[in-house]
Amino acid sequence: MGDRPALDNLARAVGVETGYYDYRGEHRTVPASSCRQILAAMGYADHDAEGQAAAVRQLADDSRRRLLPPVCIVRDDGPRKVYLNVSEHQLDVRLHWRLWYEDGRLLTGHVRPAELNEISRRQIEGTTWVRCEAGLPDDLGHGYHELVIHAPGRSEGWVCRVIVVPAQCHEPAAFIRGERAWGISVQLYSLRSERNWGIGDFGDLRRLALRAGAAGADIIGINPMHATFPSHPTAFSPYRPSSRGFLNILYIDVPGVPEATVCPALQALVRDPAFSARLQSLRSLDRVDYAAVTDVKLSALRLLYEHFRDNHLRRATARAREFQQFVTEAGPPLETHALFDALHAHFARRNGGSAGWGDWPADYRDPCSDSVMRFALRHRDAIDFYQYLQWIADSQLAEAHAAALDAGMSVGLYRDLAVGVSPDGSETWANQRLYVADATVGAPPDPLALRGQDWGLPPLHPRRLEQQSYAEFVHLIRNNMRDCGALRIDHVMGLLRLWWVPSGSEATDGAYVYYPFDDLVGLVALESRRAGCLVIGEDLGTVPDQIRDRLPAAAIYSYRVLMFEKNEDGSFRRPADYPRRALATVSTHDLPPLYSFWSGSDIRLRDQLGLYPDEETGRQMNAARSRDRSAVIEALRTNGIDVADAAALTPDLAVAIHRFLARSESAVVMVQPEDWLGMTTPVNIPGTMSSAYPNWSRKLNESVDDMFDHPTARRVFSAMNTERGRAG
Repeated sequence: MGDRPALDNLARAVGVETGYYDYRGEHRTVPASSCRQILAAMGYADHDAEGQAAAVRQLADDSRRRLLPPVCIVRDDGPRKVYLNVSEHQLDVRLHWRLWYEDGRLLTGHVRPAELNEISRRQIEGTTWVRCEAGLPDDLGHGYHELVIHAPGRSEGWVCRVIVVPAQCHEPAAFIRGERAWGISVQLYSLRSERNWGIGDFGDLRRLALRAGAAGADIIGINPMHATFPSHPTAFSPYRPSSRGFLNILYIDVPGVPEATVCPALQALVRDPAFSARLQSLRSLDRVDYAAVTDVKLSALRLLYEHFRDNHLRRATARAREFQQFVTEAGPPLETHALFDALHAHFARRNGGSAGWGDWPADYRDPCSDSVMRFALRHRDAIDFYQYLQWIADSQLAEAHAAALDAGMSVGLYRDLAVGVSPDGSETWANQRLYVADATVGAPPDPLALRGQDWGLPPLHPRRLEQQSYAEFVHLIRNNMRDCGALRIDHVMGLLRLWWVPSGSEATDGAYVYYPFDDLVGLVALESRRAGCLVIGEDLGTVPDQIRDRLPAAAIYSYRVLMFEKNEDGSFRRPADYPRRALATVSTHDLPPLYSFWSGSDIRLRDQLGLYPDEETGRQMNAARSRDRSAVIEALRTNGIDVADAAALTPDLAVAIHRFLARSESAVVMVQPEDWLGMTTPVNIPGTMSSAYPNWSRKLNESVDDMFDHPTARRVFSAMNTERGRAG
């Protein structure tokens, strides 16, 4: 086995951190075994010191032998340069270059490396390689450009994707002027209404937007709407999707599809007494029955697609052309995703149940194999069906965002980008080289998860992401900034580093792996500016200094949760001390609702689920919670909000807590219905599986309209409007 210095050198060369500071501030050394496993997962399986040293040299040599890097990120407030590598004997060679601007313009010229500014030299197998820097045109604006340089003796030119990015993300003009907004965050599936089919949908979202806009809100925050598995409906976690580039078709408002009013087959289905009774039963449940909802929705959506196919596609109508334009603009990624869904359904039927693509026959695991291509030819109608569903979902999401803006909201919908995807889904199937198979993403131990966390999500390979010129990352950001005014990036620390857990290991045996942070932040800023989309980075947990320093400068807003905003003495931070570029909230989907927090029912539940290592931990949590309750009362009084001590949370106290948060300097404050409806059941308990607790399925206890008419809701909205300077 290799000695530790050689192992550490290789680890550092590929971005694996060999030591870190935990949430207590104590330094931890990553075990050598963990480093070796993570390096092997990244493709560096040399275990002896000589092999590890050779791998380090090879990495450096490979970058020097490339005339151009695959991608060059240029900030508009920084130097406009690209680096060239040539052998010493090529310094006087005349190189021809072409620069394609994103807008189609072409600039050409010649250059001799000897005339450029020399940066460094390196000997590789007897040859001296020289690194030089070349200037780029001053008029190269924000966007994606392509530089090609032809070197003698090489038939193909060296290609570099030159991406010019802004220094900061988009901010709404109102926020720049110093105005403060508030909004409502919901889990979309949890919405109730008398018209949905057992799960909150885009129709409910439109209604929510109208009511929220009338109440004075500027933002509607929703959970990730990423595509899940239509043929595996019990795999429904929004944070473990099949693909983050496409939408969850269960959110389609079936009666709202244009074909619904003219499709005789659908009308006959919904008139059937048994079907109507089934829908009513699904609406009445306290939790979403994903299997039943998927069954009723897909049965109806197939009828609508068949009507569309027969009456539009085959007749080449204007509506058919709209669909075809959507498919063309979405391009190969949509075709591949729809093909995956068709294959997934095929093997689920054949095998008597769903299975991830890793369990498919070997010749179907490659999206470009002959078997997959033959399947695509034979099952064109099935692929078109899944593309149709994505078109409908995309259209209805756009309508919901438009409704929010029409209701007077300055931001509108606020979407959520999950940190990763299921290893069994279409995103990993389509991008197998980008995803690492022998490691998963998680988190080291922290106060909420003392045993650490393994989320079971395959990580992106940082080096291959760069070699791909960040194409997949750009696709994800761009697609998730569609039809919204703000985007939350889940676990934004992942732009800098992710906690990798080697396959078969405990979460505590992982290590941090670093990513090209400045490049990724720049790309987020570019897409944010183009989409007019505010960016919020979920920066809870162990946050490195680079995140705290860099994100505010890039106008990426911080994510501040009231119950975590404390001073060193345990007192709660004053509203005036909240950062301006931030979103503040009382609670989140990973934390107990306010009423549960106050009563401590979340502590009792976590204890029942065995999430504490011992009884003493539970006692410590209860004692800390008692101190927190007292500190909240003291913070309210100190800031001029008169409240009485309360062992149980009252509506008066709930409104007071929201008023306190509304006074914060943060540009955005979000409230959630659970906290004015008096709910105590959590949406999600981190660290649990569905067998222990039914995460991501609990519905709200009131319908969309009834929850806005709730007396406490009106008081919370009034407090928000008054304290935030909104008209209401």
